[in-house]
Amino acid sequence: MQVSQEEILRQIKQRIHDPEAATDMGGLQEVHPPTTPEKIAAAEATLGFSLPPLLKRLYVEVANGGFGPGYGIAGLDGCGADEGNSDLLALYQARFSEEWRTEFPDWPPRTLSLAYLGCAMYVVADCSTPHTAMFLFEPNVSEEELGYKNCLMPFGCGLEDWLYAWAKGEDVQYPSVAEADGPEADGTA
Repeated sequence: MQVSQEEILRQIKQRIHDPEAATDMGGLQEVHPPTTPEKIAAAEATLGFSLPPLLKRLYVEVANGGFGPGYGIAGLDGCGADEGNSDLLALYQARFSEEWRTEFPDWPPRTLSLAYLGCAMYVVADCSTPHTAMFLFEPNVSEEELGYKNCLMPFGCGLEDWLYAWAKGEDVQYPSVAEADGPEADGTA
């Protein structure tokens, strides 16, 4: 899908204008005020890589998290969406802790736990791929049951398509079987 970032931003702004539609949980989260380019630059320095361009624009032009699929997208500077109010950096750092590495030794680098879905599930953005491939992290069943490494099920799309689909009202919390098994499952299409 080729939709401009301006159109995606417009659709998201329109959707989150209604607090009840700002997340899939009906207004349970607070949409945080936008952040600054300087705070994004500081976060990128901590991460050691750049955030996807659309995500940076969302944080500066729309909101610093608190909107989106499930309980919402994690922001920066303590603007989290999960039970611990973990922001994007805290979630990233937790994924590389010794405890996490013991359970998921092959966790891919440059992956961000972006949106919290509840029950320890997150939508994960792989920032090492050209289109920021999206995955569902589903740790509540075994990897053998899922058939996917690190409990990551591909959505078969990138960040822009995933967010645009959500902004238009589509259910993007779980990959469909066709998306997860398709030839473009890594999101690089």
